[in-house]
Amino acid sequence: MRLARLFDSLRSKQGLSVAQWVLIFAAAFAVSIPFSDPGHRVDEVRWRLCPADTALCDTPWLLGGDANAGYNSGTLQFDVRMSDIDHPSTYLSVSPSYHDYIKAEFYSAADELIGVTVRGDKQIGEVVSAYDIEQTTLQVPDTATRVLLSIRSAGGLRGSISLSSVDELQSSLVRNIAIRVSIIVFIVLSGVLGLAYGVVRRDKMLLLFGAYQISWTLFLLSLSNLLPVSGLISPALNHHLVGFGAIFCSVVGGWLHLAMLRYVAPGHAILKFVAVMPWLLLGAAVLYILGWHRPALTMNVVLVTVTALTVAVAIGRARASKGLAGLFLERTRFFYVLLLAIVVITTISGVGIGKQFSLTYLHSVLVAVVFGVILLYRSALEQTAAERAARRSDVIKQRKTLLEQRLADQNTLTALLTHEIKTPLATLLLMTRNQPDAAKYRSQLKRIQRVVDQVAASGESEEAHLRNVERVALSDLVETVVGQLELTDEQITRLYYSLRGRTVVTTHRFGLSTVLSNLLDNAFKYGADDSKVCLRCWRRDGRVFIRVRNTVPSSVKFSDPTDWFNKYWRDTHSSDRHGMGLGLWLVKNIARQEGYRVMAKRVGQQVVMTVELV
Repeated sequence: MRLARLFDSLRSKQGLSVAQWVLIFAAAFAVSIPFSDPGHRVDEVRWRLCPADTALCDTPWLLGGDANAGYNSGTLQFDVRMSDIDHPSTYLSVSPSYHDYIKAEFYSAADELIGVTVRGDKQIGEVVSAYDIEQTTLQVPDTATRVLLSIRSAGGLRGSISLSSVDELQSSLVRNIAIRVSIIVFIVLSGVLGLAYGVVRRDKMLLLFGAYQISWTLFLLSLSNLLPVSGLISPALNHHLVGFGAIFCSVVGGWLHLAMLRYVAPGHAILKFVAVMPWLLLGAAVLYILGWHRPALTMNVVLVTVTALTVAVAIGRARASKGLAGLFLERTRFFYVLLLAIVVITTISGVGIGKQFSLTYLHSVLVAVVFGVILLYRSALEQTAAERAARRSDVIKQRKTLLEQRLADQNTLTALLTHEIKTPLATLLLMTRNQPDAAKYRSQLKRIQRVVDQVAASGESEEAHLRNVERVALSDLVETVVGQLELTDEQITRLYYSLRGRTVVTTHRFGLSTVLSNLLDNAFKYGADDSKVCLRCWRRDGRVFIRVRNTVPSSVKFSDPTDWFNKYWRDTHSSDRHGMGLGLWLVKNIARQEGYRVMAKRVGQQVVMTVELV
């Protein structure tokens, strides 16, 4: 039980759990452990960081064949002691290959200076050999037992020392070329495919991924030294392609991370901060072009580290939203944050923390694989969602067609039934005209006729908006509707009608007559027996208004006016009145179709219904 509680406490309420965070940074640290092999010919290697003027250096020596001083204006020195006295065709290699200045002083066993080699684009014309694949290779004199190496660089001041024979060097060269070229080809292909797939799918993130891989290609080609070794460009130009290529990679990568964060966590608070980073990195590129190489490269590595760490925390802690983006975040979060953690740990070596500077190619492969897989997975998710949406749309269309067909059948049946009922009703009305208690019979028959008319109107109103419109004079329409209602003499005396202005409208006669008929019928049906029913029509500001006002009995308690327009709704006090609760529902339905505006309110015991026509 205690272990279970402890495990639950380690789990995060949102995003990655504590255990996953530990696993991510442990894996990133393991990948970033520095490694070097100074060679079996090396007896001892020491290093120290000196001022630019090495003649005044009294810094103590430290053991190790790898050193990292970050972006430093000083001089990095290595003291290499060789164990073999007789070592013909031995080569000393210094990686990486983008140092500004390398000076090698060779000493004999008697500690006498027997030779000096200087390489660097700022001191002398640079010479590139076939062995300088991602390293600078210097041949060691046969009698030398010690090499004092001095290195300066506008980029990262770092170095890794190794000694090897010509056979070992050639074997390493073949292996390095095969590995480097294979990785570069892989990066190029991933970039081209990303761009092509992004264009086809119109996917911004895939386009950014393709551009990111192309920028990696530029950086790796310059870093590998393949272009100057093959004679395609000068060593000086390649030297600057390394620095500018690194910054250019960071700029495109910043846009890609920003696009990813906007997709999975569009409302995250850190988004505005991350959005500034690509522009700052672009500023670093401008600084490099203007000649401030060291500040630009330092700014680049700091911003890359901050961006990767910020995005890692934001993605790791982001709450997954509902929908496709949330599903994508939950399923790819761990691998994306792992990639960002590796970027953080390997990149901070640029400021002199740690000694890892040999994982650039591994870094590029990880970026290509992880980014490529998660973006392709996102594309697959979106394609699957689009296919499901298309299938749902087809199903909805089929169901809509079926419902429309059933509604048409129902309307047809309603029309047939009402037609069949109207004919015998008309006959009964004629037959009962001269019968005793004719008024009583005719009243009940009229009640049936009104119900039939309402049912017929409820079906016809669905298609009323498809009929041709015509110019309708309200004065004529009111007269026709009042005549159809067959009001009693007593009801006619209670009807007060006023018309003001030119009240001619262009509309569907059927719909408007149904609205007017139902409003008047309700006013008489539910009003007090001795109350007035006021019908008023007028024009104002280019619009025509119809208002029906009546007074209900004082015993009636009003309900909410919004309920009056519900289908089949009838108030409790109207249970003794004939009707089906369709009258006002028809008014609302026709008004929606015709573009009318219907308003209902109560003023004391009065009910006021107003229709605003177009």
